[in-house]
Amino acid sequence: MLIVGCTLKTGGQEMINFFRVVLLLVFFVGVAAPASADNAYFRSNSGVGNEAYVVQVGDENRAEVFQDGDNLRVGIGKVRGEWGISQNGIGNEGFVRQFGEGQLAFISQLGNSNSATQTQRGQGNFARVEQSDDQNSSIQSQDSSEAPSGLTADFNTISQYPELSGAQGFVNVASIKQSGQSNIATQTQNGAGNIALIIQDGQANSAVQIQAGLANVALVFQTGAQNQATQTQEGTGHFSSIQQNGNSNIAQIVQR
Repeated sequence: MLIVGCTLKTGGQEMINFFRVVLLLVFFVGVAAPASADNAYFRSNSGVGNEAYVVQVGDENRAEVFQDGDNLRVGIGKVRGEWGISQNGIGNEGFVRQFGEGQLAFISQLGNSNSATQTQRGQGNFARVEQSDDQNSSIQSQDSSEAPSGLTADFNTISQYPELSGAQGFVNVASIKQSGQSNIATQTQNGAGNIALIIQDGQANSAVQIQAGLANVALVFQTGAQNQATQTQEGTGHFSSIQQNGNSNIAQIVQR
């Protein structure tokens, strides 16, 4: 077990960036693997009060965190018992890039060869990814840097879905939950007050959500195999929901 912590001071201004890494490498036979089996990398260029937590169980998992700003958090204050980046399996990859202030990001991977990437810019974005089983892929990109201040995601919508718990008070909210194999999910948010949720259970499903504006809600629920869903929202106050049960269904919604 390896725990790493650091405090940085630059130019007379105290810059506190605290990183904690816990590497739990366990075989079924009870023999610890060498530390090189997993890789956790942290880099913080500037800022105050940034924190990152990583837990890795298994082999050849990779976690990378980059933070540039203030009060950026990867896993501070557990939400539904999850850490910032939690990897259990073989060959999982989790990448978090945070710029700005007050961002919160979570990645939970249980299985093998899953990939998750999160990029946050601006202020007050919330992103969560939950992946179980194998070879699932997710990408989340959030940017509230040019959005009006004071607008947050709708509380009533957040309270309806367990996958959005803990997101109250954040500017943009994005959540992906993948169960099965080879599912792909992409969420892009520009603006404020946007909520994006993708839940996939099956094989080779694909979902894309693009939000550019204010107070939009996009929901995708996929069960089965090889379903495709695309949602594009531009403007203010749009709501769309796609539910696909079965195989090889295609749905596309554009709101302007």
